[in-house]
Amino acid sequence: MWSQSRGFMIMTWAAILALGCQPDANEPPIYRNGDDYQEALSKVRELTKEPFEALHEGFPISEREKKNLLEADRLIDGMIAYKSDIYAPYVLKGLTKRALGDFERAKKAFEQAMLLAPKDPKGDNRGTVGRVYDEMSTLFFEQNDFSGAEGYSETAVSLVPDDPSILTNAASIKVQLNKPEEALSLLERALKRDPNYARALDLKKLVLMSRKK
Repeated sequence: MWSQSRGFMIMTWAAILALGCQPDANEPPIYRNGDDYQEALSKVRELTKEPFEALHEGFPISEREKKNLLEADRLIDGMIAYKSDIYAPYVLKGLTKRALGDFERAKKAFEQAMLLAPKDPKGDNRGTVGRVYDEMSTLFFEQNDFSGAEGYSETAVSLVPDDPSILTNAASIKVQLNKPEEALSLLERALKRDPNYARALDLKKLVLMSRKK
């Protein structure tokens, strides 16, 4: 009887220990080399493509897209753990958290990206860093903090002065701050770059109509 009980206890503890050794599905993966990192980056881009496009078009994300974002967020945490001294993973973290509606964590991620980003970016880096500031201004805009959004937006425009989307976002902030002339100036720059840019055309009409009242 004792040997049977003892055998049962050993089997029970073995089962418990085995469960304890199972990897937590929510834990970030561990990357051991650059190939692992690049593979994760490709997967994150794949997982976030549809939800980012949906949000850009103004559509709500589906439950499937939300699951993809959560998995992408987990992979990004692994990327940050592997290489925490570059700004790109924090940009992805901010975009993903924003898409999930977690504005505070999105803001922290963008702040870390700005801290690590080059202070005088060149080439492609200039556009990427400018878009980080634009995303940060959008976070503040979505929380109706237009004064907070303005400074980030102006930095974005200074870094990427000919991007219609960034210029139109900046103009939207100026409209909310009752600065129509500055808004129109930004919109003219956006439309000079892309005369058919719908968002800029629509906002310009609204600004001109409000001036006539």
